[in-house]
Amino acid sequence: MAKKNENKVVDNVYTVTLRVSGKEFKGKGESLLEALTSLGLDYTQVKTKGEIIVNKGDKNHTRVIQLPKLRRYFASKLLMGGLIRDLETLLK
Repeated sequence: MAKKNENKVVDNVYTVTLRVSGKEFKGKGESLLEALTSLGLDYTQVKTKGEIIVNKGDKNHTRVIQLPKLRRYFASKLLMGGLIRDLETLLK
């Protein structure tokens, strides 16, 4: 009997969890930008520092972000691009 080769399927979906002010926001997407925008969070809803947890497959990263920087990320797409670049680099 021949052995079957079982290939591991790599999960390319990003999962983002943001904990702010005792609330937890979750989002998923094919890219990190899609996952962050699917959180449905506006910069006016950010009142305290937050903890962001990013998962891709079996890799994950947790980071605590202070209030001014966290508000800027959700207020500006340009600054959110910097956050995305940093997090994608850490998940490689």
